[in-house]
Amino acid sequence: MTSKETISILRYIAEAYPHFDITEQRVAVWIEQLKEVNYEKAFAKLKKHVSQCKFPPTISEIYVQEEKSRVNRAHLEKMRKLRGEDFYERYYADFGNEVQY
Repeated sequence: MTSKETISILRYIAEAYPHFDITEQRVAVWIEQLKEVNYEKAFAKLKKHVSQCKFPPTISEIYVQEEKSRVNRAHLEKMRKLRGEDFYERYYADFGNEVQY
């Protein structure tokens, strides 16, 4: 998320919660903490929070962590090199022929 996007989130919070003050220190902390967060997903979470909670959100309440792939690509690539690319093609071709629906 960019600095401008973080500031727009803070402004949205200030409009929804009149006692929420935007200070220089708060802006700096929020920018630092949200720099790796997807703006659209965080803003969607913020809107949901505003509609359900009477207190302003904390950073952790709108923080969205991207899901990481469970596939270990480095290991997969290493195994392909060790066995040879054609091993996987043969394996899946044989496997596909055995499965009947």
